[in-house]
Amino acid sequence: MANKLIQAVAGAGKTYTITHNLQSEKRYLFLSFTRENVKNLRRNLADNKDDSIQVSAATFSTFVINWLFFPFLSSIEPRLVDFKGNFTTEEATNDSRKAAYYTIQEARHYLNSSGLAYLNRLSKLINRQNSKYLKKAFKRLSRFVDVLVIDEFQDLLGEDFKLVCKLMKQNQVEVIIVGDIFQTDVTKSNFKEKNSPLSDIKSEEALRDFIAKKMGRRVLVDTNSLKRSRRISESVANFVTSHLHVAIESNKDHDGDVHIIKELDSLYSLMEKQHHVLGYRRPDELFGNQIYNTWQYTKGDEFSDVVVILSQKAEDYLKNDSVKLRGSTRNKLYVAMTRTLSDLYIVPFSVWKQAKLRINPH
Repeated sequence: MANKLIQAVAGAGKTYTITHNLQSEKRYLFLSFTRENVKNLRRNLADNKDDSIQVSAATFSTFVINWLFFPFLSSIEPRLVDFKGNFTTEEATNDSRKAAYYTIQEARHYLNSSGLAYLNRLSKLINRQNSKYLKKAFKRLSRFVDVLVIDEFQDLLGEDFKLVCKLMKQNQVEVIIVGDIFQTDVTKSNFKEKNSPLSDIKSEEALRDFIAKKMGRRVLVDTNSLKRSRRISESVANFVTSHLHVAIESNKDHDGDVHIIKELDSLYSLMEKQHHVLGYRRPDELFGNQIYNTWQYTKGDEFSDVVVILSQKAEDYLKNDSVKLRGSTRNKLYVAMTRTLSDLYIVPFSVWKQAKLRINPH
């Protein structure tokens, strides 16, 4: 048994693949980081007709509570004698200068004044337990689960990420984590502690090195199974690969070209029809009859075509890739460009600025 990471590009059919390619006689537990993602997993899992396969899905927080926390509550250090049996999503202070601050060795670091456990510190608490505790927890898990599948691994942050690293190193339950590193920082975990540890990974080779270092060299990194997008055209895939340096291919299910809008008149002609217009920040609604949004908030969506308005930095980067672009910005731009089922229209910042000055000169 080897634990595995699967890199899935945008539009590759990740959710369908992981919920339908199941092995008979296996017991699966699927995890994700939002309730909406869990609902989506359950909808797909409902199609399973093989009665020999047992499947369930939950949020990562629910998994930690039910499998790693409650069954071993009496042996957790520090002792949570004032724990009232429930949890809170409120944020505890991390400022040691404040009176309400408690050190990680104290129970009150994990409990509020009402005896509710801080949900965003639960993974930290589990990570602080000794190897005997974790081995016992993983062994108990193996009695009920054969395969643990963690969806959207790029959303892992802080202590959640550290806990998944421990899961990937154990060998009692098979663990498969699936996601797209190039969508890191586009969506967030339930509790944002800091930037994702995956933020600065810019290539598949860098991903392999990172996983070997953090999760162990026995973890298999699969970058081939889900490298073809069923959504974008070959032209869009080639553009994304050459300009954003994201290894993505097209399944060639759709046709479409990439159009760079270099002239103001071309922009006006384009805006005569309705499009989804995406900007780094929500664009000024210069043209009526358009649907405006930001690059990042269209993750998971797909549209007949897309107009992407570049930021100044992104425009400079696409002209000359020696220009530095933050990994999180590149990832959001990648998400925006891969929403289209056909044509991709790219509007440089300079052209959009000209239009804004013409329409709103003051």
